[in-house]
Amino acid sequence: MKGFTLFELLIAIMLTAVIGTVMFKTWDTAVKSGEKATQAVEGRERERIVFGIMDNDMAAIQHPDAENSSLPRISKEPILPDEGFYKMMGRKKESGLPRGESVLLSFSTSSSIRQDGRFMGAPVCVEYRLVRQSADRYGLKRRERGMCGVSGDFPWDETMLMDNLQTAKMELVFEDGAELETWQPADLDNMPSAIKFSFRKVGMAEEMEVYFPLFARSEEIGWEEKAL
Repeated sequence: MKGFTLFELLIAIMLTAVIGTVMFKTWDTAVKSGEKATQAVEGRERERIVFGIMDNDMAAIQHPDAENSSLPRISKEPILPDEGFYKMMGRKKESGLPRGESVLLSFSTSSSIRQDGRFMGAPVCVEYRLVRQSADRYGLKRRERGMCGVSGDFPWDETMLMDNLQTAKMELVFEDGAELETWQPADLDNMPSAIKFSFRKVGMAEEMEVYFPLFARSEEIGWEEKAL
């Protein structure tokens, strides 16, 4: 019987290897495409949740009277107990922030994301902090504590909302279109109409801007004081 020659066997082996390589590359490409699609969907879903948290925070934000309220006004400073608390406790007042952190926005709100069922005494103090994760990457951290306006050393709950940020900032937006990136709490005689959050993540070609409307002024929803 006539069999296969060595040359024919070599050709058959080469064809099998080529077909196998093509099939593997096709399968590998399909798997990687599926992973990228899943990551993209998960990333968008996470952003949707984060923006929902921020929207709730801003919708329930407090704009206290600076003279008659102990609640913090919208600021870029960390929320700390007053000097009287440190004096009473015989402790040195805290100063500055942990290395690599900066406050993008701090305020009081009635919104809380605590999930463990513990009571969070409203209103709630909230800080959004930018945290350095590497030489050119940052994370957005949300901190909250209850009993806002009461001077005390209350524990903070922290949640990392976003990572792999290259830039991030928060600005106040007013009805006349003016935007403020830096301000002093005493400058806020009028309530801003929205907070603008601008950020760019690793891999994004352009900076993204998201606007979060603030709670309506009391006179706009009929809560103005009336003489009895």
